[in-house]
Amino acid sequence: MGKRNLVCLVLACGVFLSLVSLFRSSHLYLPRNVQDDATAAREPYRAPPDHALEHTSPDVPPRPAEQEHTPPASATPAPALTMIVLWSPHKRNEDYLPTFFASVGANPSIDLLLIKFDKYGYNNGECERRRAPGVPNVREVCLSMEEYVALHVAYFCEVWSCVEEERELVGAVMKERIPLDRVNSMYRPFRAAVFKKFLHPDLKLWGWCDLDMIFGSFERMFPWDIVHDFDVVFSGWPTHGNQPQHIFVPGHLAVFRNSPDVAAAFLQAHFLASYDDFVDLPDGLPSDAAEEGEFSHVLLMRTPLTFMRFPALADSMHHVDSLGGVFAIENAEDASRLHAADASSSSINSAIVAARRQILPLVSKRKSQPAQRTFSPQGVEGKVKLLSGSELPAEVNLWFPRRFGVVYHSTLSSSQSAQGRDARRYVLRRARGGPVTERFELERPISVARPGQDDELVATMQRGEQVGGTWLREGLYVHLQHEKYRKWWSMPDHPLREGEVMYFDTAHGAHLWDAEGASLWESRQTEGESW
Repeated sequence: MGKRNLVCLVLACGVFLSLVSLFRSSHLYLPRNVQDDATAAREPYRAPPDHALEHTSPDVPPRPAEQEHTPPASATPAPALTMIVLWSPHKRNEDYLPTFFASVGANPSIDLLLIKFDKYGYNNGECERRRAPGVPNVREVCLSMEEYVALHVAYFCEVWSCVEEERELVGAVMKERIPLDRVNSMYRPFRAAVFKKFLHPDLKLWGWCDLDMIFGSFERMFPWDIVHDFDVVFSGWPTHGNQPQHIFVPGHLAVFRNSPDVAAAFLQAHFLASYDDFVDLPDGLPSDAAEEGEFSHVLLMRTPLTFMRFPALADSMHHVDSLGGVFAIENAEDASRLHAADASSSSINSAIVAARRQILPLVSKRKSQPAQRTFSPQGVEGKVKLLSGSELPAEVNLWFPRRFGVVYHSTLSSSQSAQGRDARRYVLRRARGGPVTERFELERPISVARPGQDDELVATMQRGEQVGGTWLREGLYVHLQHEKYRKWWSMPDHPLREGEVMYFDTAHGAHLWDAEGASLWESRQTEGESW
């Protein structure tokens, strides 16, 4: 047998054993060949009888000690969650970074591993410079390009059983493609496997996130009570139910079970299915949003993995943000009617600024409250069918190739307040290979229009009626992806501090207040831009 034939035989055996390992516990049929047409919608896998994943949530660990190039010592408890984020020196304005790192520091149960590498070849010492000095749960690792590539080659060539000359070619090809990978999407689901040497050996959960964010409270807003029941959990945000619901794993936040079989499932992506597929790219390069396109399609349509989309993003044109709590301002257009607002207020912005001393105590009160269980007896849940390929509705607009789009039609949103927008919407597959369901839970609103009357808003939502008046919706994080490109954009000269609150009006500007509402800073205010 020739050398190349022997390599192919070893590769085929390795892929077969990986797939058997992934599906063995579920007694499922193996999926179709990974080179099948990716546009075809997959039939749901049959749920195994009495299947359950048995995991318990770890105790929230203490704040980890500051580390540099080594993982936390195994003698200390593993973080409840490690976010793995890639960063490279470049010439963009990143004045949001200090506040992002401060918001990580306000969540000591998690830690953040910042992998730094000189992607664009500046060689200016910026990789070595600390980005988050004094934040104990941010660990920074600066890798040379050779180290960065070698760690990836080690993982993928172990999977593909590369011989030495193949390892060299994989490294050369990977290095050549790095500048094309604009937001480091090509290998995202494999970060824990690739950077394993920097992680706690007992780590159960890892995730990715963006850096142009402000975290709120992981203690209150992350689904710790059920997260270990799922292979992947990822962020969602409020949407109306009278349209196809696009579901995908967003690049700004997703969390994975730290398990080899979960990572291996994503090797079904067309450009990673084998050594030859990676080198020759018979189906072309991946999109520059591979996590939201290709890898989402793999998770949702081509594997039996369990998943949950949960409401996490505080998504609003107006939001107030602090360490330990971020809040979307809903019905902001009604702010001029608030008791504390200036009756002469000519804009939403000026009305909210005038009413800040009415808003800030509500934010402070919510931050003092404990977490609640993710699912309640009042929640409603029903099956949905995921649609892709030829079943994808024509009106769905995507920013990646259409063959990777996945949607469903809601069966329950018509009974919810604002067609589901004023509820907490979940999409989940509870058992490996099981059905996909949509679930609605009551939102936990904070009434600004009628302080102390939150129960009245809840009752309105329970009846499926539209909620009136300005109110706050707490999220796990805000994403400044639009704000940072506005003409008014700037940030204070110091990171967000305990007791301070930032108010963002996406179209017009930002304000910083202390706990009593005194103005500490404001950006240049603009007349607004087209949206």
